[in-house]
Amino acid sequence: MTMANNKQRDCLTNEYLTKYFPDNFSLALNSIGAAKALIDAGKEFRLMQLLDAVAKSKAREEKIHTHEDASQKVDENQDV
Repeated sequence: MTMANNKQRDCLTNEYLTKYFPDNFSLALNSIGAAKALIDAGKEFRLMQLLDAVAKSKAREEKIHTHEDASQKVDENQDV
């Protein structure tokens, strides 16, 4: 399977989102919450836009947590 076919297949499923959530229920709950927020804000969106927003949000959260973990390790090492 080529890279383009792989990317297209991932866009037609939620496979690219599964790495951010422990199970499909967490993915669904997070997506519902994001959709409610967009609707409450009066924004129009398509499903793929919603899923992309969820993925970007979770990726951003992971990046923040990774940075915080690294900062804690540095602080612990300085205390020694």
